[in-house]
Amino acid sequence: MKIKKNIKVFIIATEQSGDNLGSDLIKYLKMKYKYNISFYGIGGDKMIKEGLVYTNHVSDFKSIGFFEILINLRKILSILSSNIKEAIKLNPDLVITIDSPDFSFRFVKRLKNHLVKTKFIHYVAPSVWAWREGRAKDISRLYDLLLTIFPFEKSYFKKYNLKTVFVGNPIFNNRTKFKIPKKKKYIALMPGSRLNEVNSLEKYFKFIINHIHSSYPQYSIYIPTLPYLKKRITNLTSFSKKKIIISDNNKKLDNLFPKTKIAIVCSGTAALEMTKKNIPIIVIYKLNLFTEILFSFFVKTKFANIINIMAKKSIIPEITNHKLNISKLKFSFDSLIKNEKLQKLQIKNAKVYINKLKLGKNCSYNACLEILKII
Repeated sequence: MKIKKNIKVFIIATEQSGDNLGSDLIKYLKMKYKYNISFYGIGGDKMIKEGLVYTNHVSDFKSIGFFEILINLRKILSILSSNIKEAIKLNPDLVITIDSPDFSFRFVKRLKNHLVKTKFIHYVAPSVWAWREGRAKDISRLYDLLLTIFPFEKSYFKKYNLKTVFVGNPIFNNRTKFKIPKKKKYIALMPGSRLNEVNSLEKYFKFIINHIHSSYPQYSIYIPTLPYLKKRITNLTSFSKKKIIISDNNKKLDNLFPKTKIAIVCSGTAALEMTKKNIPIIVIYKLNLFTEILFSFFVKTKFANIINIMAKKSIIPEITNHKLNISKLKFSFDSLIKNEKLQKLQIKNAKVYINKLKLGKNCSYNACLEILKII
């Protein structure tokens, strides 16, 4: 009987989206039976369920901008230092960092000289096409492999001789097909996957809830959320006299999505998910004012939504940062929900770009194959 090769992996995911990708990746890597792979590091409930021995949980990371990071800097630096010590002690064969570039790159930079035989992999490229393009050169010195989820990113890193592979986008990991009912009676509200996002958008979602109840009573509201945010969302909606569905149950949500008229979505992966499901959306987002001012000197794109960035024009309506106010949100919401042609046009135009993010296999399966090539 052939002895399996033991592989130790130290993996970092500091966000919920990273936990989703990380759990999928762990699952596929474990399927490769000629290896006995163990996983250590930072992750969330899904990665832990797949077998991660965790050093920190994703819920320890709640910052979204420069100002918020400053407030939590001591805690973040402490987590960084403790995980560097854990990784040196483990001496892993692979270090995999998922997204979270500011934390991930500092981690690898401080770790690399201590682990000369370790291979370093980053999953989800930083948005160098939006700001700080010079990071591409620095990143190329740190990693042996970069796995991207947008096809246009490869050129930014290949010129610095970093092996870069587009593995597909995670929004296509779940390919469940639904019957689309003629009558759509739900409106989805998606205030974000981080506590800071929920807090910054709270008053806008409260307004929309009241507006729907008073002006569009024929529609019911549901809010997809995460287990650790469920209590916060429940408190946010406690003023409502009408029942609002708050759920972290994927099966229940999969039943609601096809019945959804439109959605108001915090910018990010959720916006792409809803677009893929052919649900017309409005994207909203709000950074701390200090963070917005600081970022304005560096950001090269005028759009927040990836579909608009790829198209170089506004396909998905978005209201962000200082432009976000109640009157603009009301106007945008009323314009979209009352106009079937506008809804269909958004779906049609977005589909051209959303289809460019799709490959034949699950992105984490593709990532797994690329990772195994460098073991």
